[in-house]
Amino acid sequence: MQDHPTNRAEQQTSARILAIELNNRAWELIERQSRTIGETIEMLDAAHGGRAWRSSMSARTSAITVAPSVTSIRR
Repeated sequence: MQDHPTNRAEQQTSARILAIELNNRAWELIERQSRTIGETIEMLDAAHGGRAWRSSMSARTSAITVAPSVTSIRR
């Protein structure tokens, strides 16, 4: 794989991998008995980053699902 994804499928795969890594890091920090302030900030940032990808994919899926019915009404 290249340094920069060139097509949409590669971009989505790269974004998904990043979201998984962020989610795993957030859980690693959540499960610690004690965290520094910096680790707590990192945990929250990682959780937000992983969530942002899931939310953007849900919005895209909804748009794709709605689009066929809208085009069929126009015909």
